[in-house]
Amino acid sequence: MPEEKDIVSLMESALTREYELYQQLFFLSQQQMGLLRNPSPDTEQVARLMDQKMNCLSEIRNLEEADRPIKGKWEKEHQQCSSEQRHRISQCVDTVTKLIEQLKELEDEIAESIKRCEREVNQQLKALYKGRAVTRAYFEPNPGFPRIIDKWK
Repeated sequence: MPEEKDIVSLMESALTREYELYQQLFFLSQQQMGLLRNPSPDTEQVARLMDQKMNCLSEIRNLEEADRPIKGKWEKEHQQCSSEQRHRISQCVDTVTKLIEQLKELEDEIAESIKRCEREVNQQLKALYKGRAVTRAYFEPNPGFPRIIDKWK
């Protein structure tokens, strides 16, 4: 029976660490979405948040890899644990799963907002390109030397 408590506490600890990292990722995503809701978002700050999120995802990936043996052991031995212990772990898993679902919805919203910003920037670039073409058509940037030399000057 002491091993049961050990695997249960290990599993709870692993899920808690995982949940904390997903919470951090969710918080960063909320900040990013807040920036993207502005009419003219700070793209540099959005990119910095994206980098932080990528680092957080890397930490999650490393944590999941490190906790794989614990989760494998849980899968093999969870039937030997009491129903209360299994229920506690099930609640932890449900909490992490709900947070991941919320995170996915938020990330979908962020992806749409980024696509919208991309379209707006493309429209601005096209307008600038057209303006530049018009300027080139009507104004010569370097007129050069005159073809006719005024001998009387």
